[in-house]
Amino acid sequence: MRIVARVKPNAKTPSVIRTPDGSYDVRVDAPAMDGRGNARLLRILADHLGTSPSRMRIVIGVRGRRKIIDIESS
Repeated sequence: MRIVARVKPNAKTPSVIRTPDGSYDVRVDAPAMDGRGNARLLRILADHLGTSPSRMRIVIGVRGRRKIIDIESS
């Protein structure tokens, strides 16, 4: 399964909001430096979706705010 996420780094509190178009707006409480923001994004989404971060991988947008994430099915 693939999902689209729009990320806001350095948020005070992490949150996930599903938008009407099916994508996710994710507020990440980590900076977008040295991969910390991406790692935190995967943990936040994994908790929200009930899966493991190790089953998730950023396919497109590693350096941008719009990301496409591939999730392995169990």
